[in-house]
Amino acid sequence: MNEYISLIKSGQNESAIEKALDFYYSIEEIQTSWGISFSPKIENSIKISSSSISYNRYSIPIFGINGTNVWQKTEKLLNTMNAPRELYNVIKKRHNENGLIIAGLNLDMNTKRIYFRERDKGYGYEFDSNGNWDLKVYPDVPSADYTHVIEDLKLITSEQIFYEIKNIVPLDNLNLVTARSTPKLVLGYHIYTSPKQLKLLENYIFALVSNLNNNPTEFYIWFEKNKNMYLHWLGIGYTEKAGLEITLYIRSNDENWNIYYPPLDFFTFLKWKVFNIDLPNTK
Repeated sequence: MNEYISLIKSGQNESAIEKALDFYYSIEEIQTSWGISFSPKIENSIKISSSSISYNRYSIPIFGINGTNVWQKTEKLLNTMNAPRELYNVIKKRHNENGLIIAGLNLDMNTKRIYFRERDKGYGYEFDSNGNWDLKVYPDVPSADYTHVIEDLKLITSEQIFYEIKNIVPLDNLNLVTARSTPKLVLGYHIYTSPKQLKLLENYIFALVSNLNNNPTEFYIWFEKNKNMYLHWLGIGYTEKAGLEITLYIRSNDENWNIYYPPLDFFTFLKWKVFNIDLPNTK
């Protein structure tokens, strides 16, 4: 059993684990048909709010869609994911060239995602089994605006939670940050961090979760099974419905796929302003 399958099997729900494994093996099959000899890599993201913790969210970077026959391979991936037919033409027109691609599965929301990374922004298409889909886009935050990131995190977190965030992700040495927003002003950031084993961050993570969530007991059980995994990204966001949400992006090792693969927790934006930052044109 490879380390990526071990990460899936360390989940909390047996039914979700089986569905995640099916998804993983389906990606492995098509990548093998493209001549990729190594096992697919995978990331698990844990979203924490005051009222809930979501454990069953997975992302797999797709390798082998490059060079020639880009659209034919992308179409095969869409077939494997049972994407809505309407989405095929949209993606073919917009993304029919070499790029970075991630496939995502959110078993708590019963949705899937396909993500295209191009230059300094990403395009995410989320869809369900009923044929509904939407486009979500977000850019990198210019390094000159990292001071605004810190200011804005103070606005949406308590003093104690902000303190624990600083312990987990040193804010005086930011490497890569992506902004996220919606027309309803749902605001947040994804922050890339040098990979760290969870067990080395245990006190900070426990303090953060206990300050945010009303019933973290199940999280402590999950953590014990996953303490040797590595944190790669930290997501901080806010919605009117859920309030503050913090997401841990976990991988089985410290291998960096590519620092320009943002995590798949998408929030829609087109040309709106995020906090104090003027976003670049996303067209």
